[in-house]
Amino acid sequence: GLHLASKDWRNRSDALAALAALLPALPEVPNGPLKELLGSLVARLADSNAKVNVQALQVRGVLWVQLLIFGL
Repeated sequence: GLHLASKDWRNRSDALAALAALLPALPEVPNGPLKELLGSLVARLADSNAKVNVQALQVRGVLWVQLLIFGL
């Protein structure tokens, strides 16, 4: 699974990269798991590691575009 809450910033960064790769399949993700992913992403927006924080901001931007495109 995704390690968005890992203590190691590299694991959190890898998890964000994996999440970004999944975004094109967003319309196929059931609402329950989608809400869980969004909650984990929100937590990374306040990450203590600047690299992870910036990456989370980038993923958030792509996510919002996907949400607008698919009307989710």
